[in-house]
Amino acid sequence: MNNAIDCSAGGSPLRRRLRGFLLGAALVAAPALGLAAEQELRFQLVTRTIDVKTEKIAEVEGQMVSTGRYAGTAVFADGRIANKEFTFSFDFRNGAGPFYGYSTYTFTDGSSLTLRFEGVVEPGKPMLGRYTVLSGSGLYKGASGTGHFEKIDDPWEKANLYKGVLNISTP
Repeated sequence: MNNAIDCSAGGSPLRRRLRGFLLGAALVAAPALGLAAEQELRFQLVTRTIDVKTEKIAEVEGQMVSTGRYAGTAVFADGRIANKEFTFSFDFRNGAGPFYGYSTYTFTDGSSLTLRFEGVVEPGKPMLGRYTVLSGSGLYKGASGTGHFEKIDDPWEKANLYKGVLNISTP
């Protein structure tokens, strides 16, 4: 007599219930066992300027520094939506140079991810940046990870369009 549990699609109603119970118990126990979850979050993002302060540097032709507050909406490939609020600073000479900032993406369920981003704008190339996860809440409590983004062509004068990917690990 074979005492193994039949994992095929059929089986008796008792065995199907037992499989369902065991699967449910495994899903509930996984976080308690410290099994990390890995997620790839693909998104598109539209942003707008809220407030910005830009200064030209005296005696240095074409040099500008700037810090500003911005906001936007990210739409993720899985259908979720997040509000993004961020600061953005740059040190450009003739339209090129390094930038960095801090972003918080807040999802409709209240979960959030806070990230640092950085990159370099180069003449004639799309704006590319890298993310580092600093913290998370809700579904992303204890999150870590990295990501990247790219500015893509958009039809708007006062908004910007980006695409990006976040690679998130949660405990």
